[in-house]
Amino acid sequence: MTTLQERPPTRVQSVILSKEQFPTRRAAAKWVRDHDFTVGKVDETEKTFRFRQFAPTQCVEGSFRNIRIRDGVSGVVCRPRNAAPTRPRRASKSDELNINPSKLDAITNDSELFCQLDVGFDAELILRRSDGSSIDASIRKALLEESLQGAAIELGLDVIGFQQHKDKPRPLPASMSKLANSRFFTFRQNDLARFAKSFTGRPFLADHDRKTLAARGGTILSSDLREHKGELQFLQSVKLVKPWAVQAALDGTLDSFSIGWDPSKPGLRGLQESLHCTVCSKPLFSHDCPHMPGDIAKVAKSDESVIVEAEFRNPRGAELSGVSFPAVAGTHVENIRPQ
Repeated sequence: MTTLQERPPTRVQSVILSKEQFPTRRAAAKWVRDHDFTVGKVDETEKTFRFRQFAPTQCVEGSFRNIRIRDGVSGVVCRPRNAAPTRPRRASKSDELNINPSKLDAITNDSELFCQLDVGFDAELILRRSDGSSIDASIRKALLEESLQGAAIELGLDVIGFQQHKDKPRPLPASMSKLANSRFFTFRQNDLARFAKSFTGRPFLADHDRKTLAARGGTILSSDLREHKGELQFLQSVKLVKPWAVQAALDGTLDSFSIGWDPSKPGLRGLQESLHCTVCSKPLFSHDCPHMPGDIAKVAKSDESVIVEAEFRNPRGAELSGVSFPAVAGTHVENIRPQ
């Protein structure tokens, strides 16, 4: 077998697995672990699981490559910053792709391996002008350098700050990977449109830090509910003004989000009144409700088992935060616009 020795060692940036071959997150994660990849952040779409390994900022600009590893498995690799430039090429069936430090070079079958240059910073991060046209990576890099040197730069950021599935309650076992929230809470669907609107004018923070002014990076200009592929999403436009927020958006580290909210009534009583069980609809933690969030329970007058979640009613939007580990899968940047 011929090894592509002329290609420098390449780091795996993410691994993408098809749900046709890996129907559950557990099966996909097992494949990833079995082949010596670390299971980092997981992004789930309708057709794939994507396991991210590390930040794109560790790679050379424009060095991303998509590779097909085998049926149902593909990957995105990038060249480290200290590696020499190479030209993308197509490998034959007899070739082996030398990717260190993973065992990717040992994963071959009858499928061909493809290497193709993926031009740009990241296919999921789009920088646009006000007219909607895209801005190339060199302009993004120039804006980042200007901000690092102290220039006052403002950005408009369109993000999906929250989403939950339209259909509920969700039966087992498929629902285990499709919870509205990994902490087992959800929101009443009749409240979502009003709830989304209530975020307009609220602050954009770092890590839900409400105590320090330095944690504020900007303001939410608009927030609306939309339905997309069975998901109810909060599409939120944010104006970023503080250097830390602008720079994080430009270098790609601001890529996950989390909403913060308050009950409609203040205090502990207000919180208790807003929480209800998704199985029996009784006030959660009351004598009338025997369930706890995360439990598996039977639906009344049915043999169907569902996951118990805490349903918040009549919430008010308080803030949107940039976070590294969101409770809700699927939050992301839609586009970035210089102001």
